[in-house]
Order: sequence, then C-alpha cells, then structure tokens
Amino acid sequence: VKLHLEAHVGAHAPPSIASRISRVRAENVMRELVARDVVMERLTAIAWGKRISSLWSEPEDDRAARAEVYFRVDGKEFPEHPDYYSLVPEASRPKEGDAGTVSHAEGSSRQDTQMEAARAWLARRRGGRMPEQHLRREVAIWVEREEGLRLLRGVLTDDSEGPSDTASNRTAPSEAGDDTQAGEDGSSSSEEEAEEASPFLAP
Repeated sequence: VKLHLEAHVGAHAPPSIASRISRVRAENVMRELVARDVVMERLTAIAWGKRISSLWSEPEDDRAARAEVYFRVDGKEFPEHPDYYSLVPEASRPKEGDAGTVSHAEGSSRQDTQMEAARAWLARRRGGRMPEQHLRREVAIWVEREEGLRLLRGVLTDDSEGPSDTASNRTAPSEAGDDTQAGEDGSSSSEEEAEEASPFLAP
C-alpha cells in the first residue's frame, strides 16, 4: 500500500507565498505519517499552491480540504480524485516526483503574481483608465503580496537573529529632523509625501 498526498492553500492566500505554504503543509503531513510508522518510501506528495482553489467556485468554509490523502494498491487509487482536479489543464499540473519528495510546479506563485500584474497593465493600456473593479482587485493583490512578504521576512528574521531590542531602534522625536516636522494641519510632511507617492491613494 502506498499513500499519495495532495496539498493546497485557500483561494485568498497571498500569491507570493502560496506554493511554499502548500509545500510546507505537505511536508508536515508526511512527517506526521512517518511518526505513525509509515515508511517514507511509500509516500508521494504534490503541492498545488492555489491552482485549484482559485478555480473552484464552491464557497470555502472551515471544512474545506487543505490536504487530501489517497491510497494506492496494485495500481488502483481510492478514493477517486474529485472533479475539481480536472479544472487545471494537464500542462499546468505539477508532475509527481520520487517517493518521499514533494513535487510542485516551478514558479507557480511567481506566475500567479505576474499574470495579475499583466492583466492590470493591459487594462490601463486599453482604456487609459482602469475600471473600478480591476483597480480594487489590483490593490487587493498588491496588499496580499506585501503582507505575505512582510510575514515571511519576519519569520526568517526571528529564526536567524533571535529576539531583538526594538526600543533601541526607535528614533527620539527631537532626533527626527525636518522630514517629520508637523505641518499647519497637524500632519507630518513624511505622511504627506507617502500619500503623494502611493499610486493606490489617487482618486
């Protein structure tokens, strides 16, 4: 008997780290199975990222599967894969690798992000002004990506540097200089500059 694992993330996962999250999820399940005396050579896994969840139209809930295990005996697999796996074209599906490894489509998260950016650029080129729904989607994707990268950097920093004294990195108000001087309306010049520089705050 062999065990095959399919790992996913939700449709709203940040595109920049979706593939990595699904790989980590698959690795965690595999470790749990090995801890329960399953031989690693009997395990295979595929990390899908959000390739399926972004196409599946059913609403997500707390019971939505994120890791699915299938049993293989004499070339037969059970239970059968659900129909939503067929939504992904054959050419875009990750290929199953060697036993004890987690296979994934190379660059899937990067491609997801690049495709969204390309669609937004095309919309601007065609109409000169992006439709409101496209603008909202672009902003949401940008926020998700930046938030995901910030969280990932925080995890990596905590692991490599350990706890740090954040108080030592603070700047005293008297040392802030001209960049943070308050204007007549009480707002700082640095905040005004940030608003002017942000492409997502323009009317």
